[in-house]
Amino acid sequence: MPIDIREVDRCCDELASFYSELADVRRSSPTDDLLSVLVGVEVEGQLERSELISLLAILMFAGHETTTGAIGNALFALAKNPDQRQALVDRPELWPNAVEELLRYDSVLQTDPRVALQDVTIAGKAIKKGQNVTVMLGAANRDPARYDQPSRLQIDRVEPTPISFGHGIHHCVGAALARLELRIALPAIIDALGDYTSMFLSAGLLGLQPARSAIRSLEAPSIRVRSLVGHRRVLRVSDAACRLSAMRCHGRAGALGRRSVPFDE
Repeated sequence: MPIDIREVDRCCDELASFYSELADVRRSSPTDDLLSVLVGVEVEGQLERSELISLLAILMFAGHETTTGAIGNALFALAKNPDQRQALVDRPELWPNAVEELLRYDSVLQTDPRVALQDVTIAGKAIKKGQNVTVMLGAANRDPARYDQPSRLQIDRVEPTPISFGHGIHHCVGAALARLELRIALPAIIDALGDYTSMFLSAGLLGLQPARSAIRSLEAPSIRVRSLVGHRRVLRVSDAACRLSAMRCHGRAGALGRRSVPFDE
């Protein structure tokens, strides 16, 4: 589906206005929620308004878009590997390790952009201060120097330890919640679907359909579990997330741009 940049702009402006107005409300009438805390940081001069809006957008979309994508990717991977799915049915105690392996096998976030804050040399390659650097999370998760048979899904793999949630001070703040959601949702869905196939998922049954979010790639074969997520409001937000992700893919920073951060964090 072609991307309408004007529609992307409209969605971004609408979202930025919504968050800015909400921040003004919290500034005048603070509560005990996270937004009030962040507005307090803004008042102290540690955050600019554009940075606050960017942070709020990331928190909202990262709180549901990546998790639904991870659920879809996991279901698709287990459909292609029915022996691994059956092993989980037979040995449910493997689920915690299986979640780590599924996150490694097909990460929702495939890349992690950074800006070098100083000159550095990595593996013989010189990177200059100010240059853009893209960390290939998907490639790192399938590094043959780290994993034996990296392209194979193995739910009992010893220490799969994916880098899907990032590293250092920019490690995903919702990683523990995402893992918990996967450990709860995946067994329940598999129990409900039984011996499903990838064709069953791809056909759009039960509301499953390919996810085209730029979070993974615009043509990625991952799936989003729509009917199992909830209501129409969730679907509309999810659709907006696709547009906003596409905007970032096109280099449109605007109010939702990210700050320059060390590429090695």
